[in-house]
Amino acid sequence: MKHAHKTAVLLLSIVLMSSDALAHARFKLNGTTPPRNNSTGLKTGPCGNVPRTNNPTILVAGQTLKLQWEEVVDHPGYYRVAFSPANDAGFDQNIWVAKVDDVKDVHQYEATVTVPNTPCTQCSLQMIQYMTENNPPSLYYSCADIEIRPMGTPTPTPTMTVTPSPTPTQTEAIPDCH
Repeated sequence: MKHAHKTAVLLLSIVLMSSDALAHARFKLNGTTPPRNNSTGLKTGPCGNVPRTNNPTILVAGQTLKLQWEEVVDHPGYYRVAFSPANDAGFDQNIWVAKVDDVKDVHQYEATVTVPNTPCTQCSLQMIQYMTENNPPSLYYSCADIEIRPMGTPTPTPTMTVTPSPTPTQTEAIPDCH
């Protein structure tokens, strides 16, 4: 009996650790601005201690961009999307989408923004999920590497691919986040 109890505790621990590893939200893997990695459990700002990649999404100054992100574990709260002009700094001074409320049982989100007119090569986007069932709220981070080129500059075809982790099984209508 003692051995069976230890086995049950070990199995429960593995299940709990696995669900924590699959936690929460990120930029959509196949979206317009893929995340740096496929993790949804990054709790350290500004970008979960994940270094910048060599494959930024190329944007053009002044273009309209539809941002897309996904929630893999439902929590009450909201999302914020911000921009860093360089080196993952300045997110709080460059908020693109201040607050999109989390809608229960909705797992796909989007918001339309206008890309700044100032070109940059080391810029990034940050999405934060604020989980308000905790006080203070728990935060989860996802970052996407971007490069903003001047208008009229040719845009190469993106080459970045991300290996997906489990995605939400239920697809719901995307709320209007404008």
